[in-house]
Amino acid sequence: MSNGTYIASEERVFGQLTLKIVNFSAQGWSWDSFPPGYFYLGGGLVPPSGQKEGWAVLAKNTNPSDPVIASPQQWKMVTKNGIWRPVPPPGYRALSDLDDNGGIPGNPLPEWKIAQVFGCVKEKGSDGHPYLHRGNPVEHAYGENRAWYIRAPYGWFDTAGFKITPTEYGGECLYSPGDPLDSPVNWVLNLPVKPEIGPDPQTPAMTDYGVPQEDTPWSVERRVKVPCLAVKDTGRSLIWQLQNSPTYTLERRSCYHREGFINNKDGSIPQSRSSSWMTGVSEGVTKEWSAKVGVSVGFETGVKAGVLFAEATAKFSANLSIEAGYSSATRVEEMKSHTDTVELVAPPHHSAAMYGIQDELRMIREDGTVVGGQEGGLTFEQHDSSYYVYFPSSDGDGRDAGLLASLASASSR
Repeated sequence: MSNGTYIASEERVFGQLTLKIVNFSAQGWSWDSFPPGYFYLGGGLVPPSGQKEGWAVLAKNTNPSDPVIASPQQWKMVTKNGIWRPVPPPGYRALSDLDDNGGIPGNPLPEWKIAQVFGCVKEKGSDGHPYLHRGNPVEHAYGENRAWYIRAPYGWFDTAGFKITPTEYGGECLYSPGDPLDSPVNWVLNLPVKPEIGPDPQTPAMTDYGVPQEDTPWSVERRVKVPCLAVKDTGRSLIWQLQNSPTYTLERRSCYHREGFINNKDGSIPQSRSSSWMTGVSEGVTKEWSAKVGVSVGFETGVKAGVLFAEATAKFSANLSIEAGYSSATRVEEMKSHTDTVELVAPPHHSAAMYGIQDELRMIREDGTVVGGQEGGLTFEQHDSSYYVYFPSSDGDGRDAGLLASLASASSR
């Protein structure tokens, strides 16, 4: 949607908040064309230095009868030259102070249109989700006042959700006598993460002595919707994203990949073979994928969105390890870069195959296309995920082929 002063995405729902992401130019912003029902959450509406455009997040209540966003009860003057602090209703927080450039004497309502659409966010919704998270203040120059940008933190693992600032500048604490960690406006949005959970991949099977399938079919195990601000879609501008893909889906799919095979159909003694393969994610591969997609992956970091920003300038951050289906936010064992060496044993008159679980992470646009093309995913094998299959599954005496292989391996040591 475009109205001459900004371009807005279609609205998208994140729990009890419904959002529009808007792009605005250095020519200014018309409050007369502000979308009905939406709130401005604070922060600068002038593009960052050297940029012609910027972005802002506008929000409204998904269900007006169960609100998580409301107008301030009043405004408090912080400095005599026009710095104002919103006073939120009980249980709500503001994400930014406001600067009226000294142009409005007294209380800014109702003369100041920006104050009429300013919104405060509830600390916790009726759905139990905390819609706010502590910000990361960063000092910057702002006229005569000491001022701070409120940035999205990225060294956190305590609260699930997308941490996002209200504008590209971030929220602003426009006056503070010191480090404003305890400032009433030191907050960023925390949007809920709602993963879609799919089935585990189909386990491989052998129906004869021949070489079995190399890969089982892909199974989509997790899908997580993320705002477009979390994604670096190479070759696409922010305006393109707003108009075509306001959200993206981080998809994790898995399959079993064959790593070894032995045909011992005619053998009278066990046959063995060691196989080695790389598991996890190398630093070079994840850096290349991160540069293309904007999501960082690794053993010690898990799955993070927004980490390409420096700490002092981060506007968006999210740790998606758990939501992507991994066991821990940090030190994700499945991603550890390692060479696995495993022995495969085929008992007499059996064939044996060994598989490992292969994961692929993909970022998918709303039209179903994959960022980076169909080969644009990040593929890696999980550490310690070996799976063995045999044909036949037992010998003539009914003994399990896997047990026979284990006994043969133990006796050879």
